[in-house]
Amino acid sequence: MIANEIILSSEQQPKPHPLDTFMETFGTWEDTRTTEQIVDEIYSSRIVSDA
Repeated sequence: MIANEIILSSEQQPKPHPLDTFMETFGTWEDTRTTEQIVDEIYSSRIVSDA
């Protein structure tokens, strides 16, 4: 049996998907707070403007 192997030059290498690159760079959101605590913090940091 003969195995065929395709060798690609560096220009022909498939490029990684942008989302994969993003996740590899920045990772996922990690937080120990509950959803309610996060929402409470967001609401408490809002400023009412009379503009």
